[in-house]
Amino acid sequence: MTLADREADADPRRAVSVPHRRLTLANSVLGAVIVALDGTVLTIARTA
Repeated sequence: MTLADREADADPRRAVSVPHRRLTLANSVLGAVIVALDGTVLTIARTA
């Protein structure tokens, strides 16, 4: 089966490229880090 055959049979809803998935994952991780740091800063500021 060639790449063209797989693309023809592919579900259009799942046609997300690998770089797009990696970018989405990286942004999700970055967002989680920002939220964690924000919570840490607020906790330290409240106790000071």
